[in-house]
Amino acid sequence: MATLYNKRNKWYIEYVLGGIRKTKNTKLEATKENFAKANELKIKIEELIDSQNESIKNIINGNVTLKNAIKEYRNIYIIGRSESHIENFDYVLRRFLKIVSPTIAVKNIKVENVTQFVIDMKKELSPATQYTYFQYLASFLIYLKEKNYIDEIPIGKGIRPKKAVKNIISFDPVDLEMILNEAKSHNIIFYHTYKLLLLTGQRPGDVLGLQIRDIDFHRKIVYFRVSKTSSEFKFPIYSKLEQFLIEDLGINQKSNRDEYLFPNLTVNALGKDFRKIKKKLGYNKKQYYTLKTFRKNFATNMSRMGMTIQEVQALLDHKSPSTTLRYYADVRADELRNKIDNLQNKFTDKPLTNH
Repeated sequence: MATLYNKRNKWYIEYVLGGIRKTKNTKLEATKENFAKANELKIKIEELIDSQNESIKNIINGNVTLKNAIKEYRNIYIIGRSESHIENFDYVLRRFLKIVSPTIAVKNIKVENVTQFVIDMKKELSPATQYTYFQYLASFLIYLKEKNYIDEIPIGKGIRPKKAVKNIISFDPVDLEMILNEAKSHNIIFYHTYKLLLLTGQRPGDVLGLQIRDIDFHRKIVYFRVSKTSSEFKFPIYSKLEQFLIEDLGINQKSNRDEYLFPNLTVNALGKDFRKIKKKLGYNKKQYYTLKTFRKNFATNMSRMGMTIQEVQALLDHKSPSTTLRYYADVRADELRNKIDNLQNKFTDKPLTNH
């Protein structure tokens, strides 16, 4: 169904999808080492073609099953995303399949089924998690409507969980030093990962996705592939970051460009290690520090050093400045507290006069 071939020293895949012949440049050099990677991509494309053919058959019969629709959606929109994104999607759909049979025709999914899904989440999950998980299910249901598998999206009014706005906690300097020392004492790889999170403020999955080829010392740029938005953006290599990359991680011109900075390390493994450190140090509160705190810490430090909201927004790759403003809460509180203290001292030192 798909053909893998060598063209101009690159592996290419040719296939037919929806009656249209397509060619994909894998961008992998045509070496024996890359053949397995290219062939794996070819197999995924063939699975997608099978799924599309099955969908067409089901559309004709007017009987697209939930199981087949999930498989099709997963092959198109989920495979290739970050590990955490894939795990979240699979978990959400497993929960939904406890309510609705996988063999049901998707046109028979009812508002009541989605409502029950939300009710079950409210019994055991936080508002923020409810909102996130609902987004996964809603995106899938919207896809069914776009493909004309269903006539209406089965989401009733008032069902959608509201997005919880949480305060963003930054590290206490003493706590941060203890966390880094503990990490350094038991596993240098985890320690280096935490340090890079602090130095760049990027999401854990995007940091773990870095390859040597993404580090350009000549242009002083790190190229991050953002899993959340499926985009790429350029992060500046400033002096302290450059020193860390060269001296601590040992990256140089002779490094294998295909190597990952942290090979075989996953967000789940990193999160598990971080929770162990917190427990050992006595940070047992559920919402105390998380891996996201490293991002908050970077943004807070940048803002305290005088960077504008727009500059911090660019460094964090936020699409909206309103998101970045949340990271300024602590800084603004500090500024206002100092201003109040200065004003109070100023007027306390002056004798009050009657007019």
